[in-house]
Amino acid sequence: MTLSESTPTRLRRALTVSSVVAAGFLLAGCSLLQQVTGGGAGSGNDDPTEGTVDDVFSLVPGDCFNEETDAETISTVDIVDCEVPHRWEAYASIIMTEAEYPGEEATQQQANEVCEAPFPEYVGLSWDESIYDYSFYYPTTETWNDATLQDREILCLIKADDDGDIVGSVKGSNT
Repeated sequence: MTLSESTPTRLRRALTVSSVVAAGFLLAGCSLLQQVTGGGAGSGNDDPTEGTVDDVFSLVPGDCFNEETDAETISTVDIVDCEVPHRWEAYASIIMTEAEYPGEEATQQQANEVCEAPFPEYVGLSWDESIYDYSFYYPTTETWNDATLQDREILCLIKADDDGDIVGSVKGSNT
């Protein structure tokens, strides 16, 4: 954030990051449950306008997606072609190197720092100049300590500042 940024903008961005962080926590926990119970990964749908439903751990930078929800949990994402209206685009993946889980607060702080740095290279403008905002998914204690997942990934995500849909990739958009 810059000093010239207005308080409402700072508050809105802080709330946005907090909301996605909370959703990321739910996604990680629900995805862990899906892994343990043998939930499927992918719908096999070849129509890019309908997307493919995948476990959140399948996301990679460049994927455009919408969150899939049901009445009780969020455990999957709907990966779509970037030309289809979508809410999110993954833009960077950072693997944490700590030997032990540093705790939720430290992990969130690290994610916030490491996701701001690659934003200008991906979009073409700095975060505070862009019409886009960023957030992230990050490991939880459960996913970090899970012998199968061994989750160490911070996945950086872009969304529209106005919570609207994005059409097309934001990569190199200079907006």
